[in-house]
Amino acid sequence: MQNLIHQAKYNYRPKLLRNFLTTIAWNGLYGEKPDIIIPVPLHKNKLKTREFNQAEIIAKWISNKTSIPIDNTLLIRTKNTDAQAAIDDEKQRKQNVENAFLAAGEKKYNTVMLIDDVMTTGNTLSECAKVLKQSGVIKVISYTLIRAG
Repeated sequence: MQNLIHQAKYNYRPKLLRNFLTTIAWNGLYGEKPDIIIPVPLHKNKLKTREFNQAEIIAKWISNKTSIPIDNTLLIRTKNTDAQAAIDDEKQRKQNVENAFLAAGEKKYNTVMLIDDVMTTGNTLSECAKVLKQSGVIKVISYTLIRAG
């Protein structure tokens, strides 16, 4: 699974993610249904290089299966961070994503589903959740394909 995601992200093969996601049986959400899905954004420079956001591909798939809409405008990545997988030290990983995100205004969502492909230390998801809550979101539920490390 880790190799599949690595190939999709770094060898510019987003179709691998799409093909993988079509094989997953979505059994619905546990507990409260979120108001919106928000993929962890890439910095504009990284998006330009990679040409796709793997978290957005996952979010679109979940949205299609659940009819929960996606908001790609609320959360913005303002800092072009290094890849977390390339950083060994946990303290450096935390500093890498610190203040890397910004909320573009306030949205009145009670519950948000935050999507990313891989979670290692959880620092990226935590930083995103902090910013979303500062923008008025009450509850953030994080989903990832895998937990690494």
